[in-house]
Amino acid sequence: MVLVGHSLGGQLALLSSASGLTGVQAVVLTAAGSVWWRGFGPVRGPLTLVGSQLLAAVATALGHWPGERLGFGGTQSTAVMRDWARQGRTGRYTLRGSDTDYEAALAQLKLPVLAVDVENDSLAPPGAVTHLLQKIPAASVSRWHYTEDLADGHQLDHFRWVRHSDAMSTYIADWICRTLTTGQAGPTRR
Repeated sequence: MVLVGHSLGGQLALLSSASGLTGVQAVVLTAAGSVWWRGFGPVRGPLTLVGSQLLAAVATALGHWPGERLGFGGTQSTAVMRDWARQGRTGRYTLRGSDTDYEAALAQLKLPVLAVDVENDSLAPPGAVTHLLQKIPAASVSRWHYTEDLADGHQLDHFRWVRHSDAMSTYIADWICRTLTTGQAGPTRR
């Protein structure tokens, strides 16, 4: 089994794999980074911090996050938004109601991991991807950057890559085959 996750789904794939989900042989992250504000740079970082805390406050006041109406993140529970805001503020995964030490579990993860960051991705920029990957030092990490050139010149961002993902899909499939048949994850961190 290979877990493939985009954005928050990538974070959840890592957390699930690290905290005992059995049968996982590898993890692929697509446009997935930590939401820790310091991973977004000196200008966007503080804006990300304030924004994440504001979203959690709105979710708390309304009893849920009305993302469908407000145009960001879909409808989410207050708990999800608070956990997201806490990770954005602290850089650590601590989930309310869980006794799992996710940071320690991530540090022990020894699976092959492919992290694909996407050109023009403002929601998972390179610094945010790097911060997430620093949490898994025991893993065999490969990192690949999906560019507009590789997407036949199509404009990419955190979501648009899906419409132009042929080259990415091919790369991921090749990486999975190579990794699961030879045990070699390919190029290491960049």
